Amino acid sequence: MKFEEIKTLIETLNASDLMYLDIQQNDFSLTLSKRDQADVVRQVPVAEIVKTEETPMKFVETSKETSDVSPIETGQTVNSPLVGVAYLAPSPDAPTFKKVGDVVAVGDVLCIVEAMKIMNEIKSDVAGTISAVLVENQEIVEFGQPLFRIS
Repeated sequence: MKFEEIKTLIETLNASDLMYLDIQQNDFSLTLSKRDQADVVRQVPVAEIVKTEETPMKFVETSKETSDVSPIETGQTVNSPLVGVAYLAPSPDAPTFKKVGDVVAVGDVLCIVEAMKIMNEIKSDVAGTISAVLVENQEIVEFGQPLFRIS
């Protein structure tokens, strides 16, 4: 292919809506593509910063009654070390590993988290009593999601 023909192809591509052109003739190959508009650097004006006057803080007295406030949860949480499906029992017809009120020692299995068909035992890293089970059986859990509260 001659230079003039290639130049004509480039001009034709630029004038058209095509973004890409690939030509192959015998042992000759030519690929042309237009750059995406996202590559163009644009200058955008920055919004003007407006200084506002500071208003003094006002303190409001509240009553000492806190009947609507829930009690603060105490104890340590055992969190999921990975994303997966939490199983509270070793099999569907078996009893759960641990339930609220059970006493646990360090290293006791609390549940299983399945990730990529691998069953990972979640063990207690503290001793105490299970005060809350924070997930349901077969619930999808995220990394770092609390599973149990031990007090």
